[in-house]
Amino acid sequence: MPIDVKEVFDAVGAGIALDEAVRSDAGAFGASVVEVLPGRVTGSIKNRAGLVTLEARFPFSARARCDRCFELYALEKDISVSHSLVRRLENESDDADYLVLPDGKLDLAAVVTADIMLSLPSKFLCGEDCKGLCQVCGANLNEKTCNCENNKEDNPFASLKTLLD
Repeated sequence: MPIDVKEVFDAVGAGIALDEAVRSDAGAFGASVVEVLPGRVTGSIKNRAGLVTLEARFPFSARARCDRCFELYALEKDISVSHSLVRRLENESDDADYLVLPDGKLDLAAVVTADIMLSLPSKFLCGEDCKGLCQVCGANLNEKTCNCENNKEDNPFASLKTLLD
């Protein structure tokens, strides 16, 4: 549900306290994120000397799939953001710096979803020391050690090892 901030734009010193339940769709975050649990956004929207700002904090939990071993793991983050809100832009090149609200309504779920996307890692790992999967048999090397030997003839770089000998 959009938040009406027209009154905040119109009155210096006006504000709105935020304490909203927000749900983000996991499909918006790519194949590695399986589920994003609903969370709460707390913060405020304030007009200070004509500058309207959104200050918000939202911890969230998600279940993600590791890019190395494909196991599910819990992803916990606590995000704090600050956005400047405007009704219109004088210069279109400033659009990355402001949230433009021509109708005075803020879609908090869309802002939270965008901020979560920006906070996610480019590579999802269950741990920095994740060993991944065996290239031969597919065993999860975090759980067991396999007896596979990589076929040295199939390795295109095997002949370079002779340069070190």
